[in-house]
Amino acid sequence: MLHQPVLLQEILSFLDNHNFQPHFVVDGTFGRGGHSRALLQKYTQVKLVGLDRDQEAIDFGHKNFQDFISQQRLQLIKTNFKDILTYKPQILNFFAEHLPD
Repeated sequence: MLHQPVLLQEILSFLDNHNFQPHFVVDGTFGRGGHSRALLQKYTQVKLVGLDRDQEAIDFGHKNFQDFISQQRLQLIKTNFKDILTYKPQILNFFAEHLPD
């Protein structure tokens, strides 16, 4: 069965209606990457960090999102989103590598 991200169209519509042009996004529950893929495809300038505590989700992401990883637009970290501050330096470094002057 194919995973269907919850409220995906509503989220994208909300972003469109508010002229939101994200550059940096943290997906705190990467899972099968449905929301992440939609954001990476729709907003070609976005860099995204996907967090998940499940090693299967991280492995799935490495296997199925290799194009975004190789473009340095996606980084996956195995952790629970509640521990995000533990990875703050790593996340900020990932984003800072591509900050425009």
